[in-house]
Amino acid sequence: MGRALLDAAFTIARLDHINALVDENNHASARVCERLGMEERARMLCRYGEARRFVTTRAAWENR
Repeated sequence: MGRALLDAAFTIARLDHINALVDENNHASARVCERLGMEERARMLCRYGEARRFVTTRAAWENR
């Protein structure tokens, strides 16, 4: 399902990039982002606590 959502975001909605904020302790969701080819770009403090920021771009998705 994750691949289908990213594919739709880049091909139908024509987004340039996708960000995912994942709770620092949610290792399963972080692993999903990694399996989808997203790169961890930052760790940050957000209103809910520590989070990891994952990003992928349309160019990276098309060249996977």
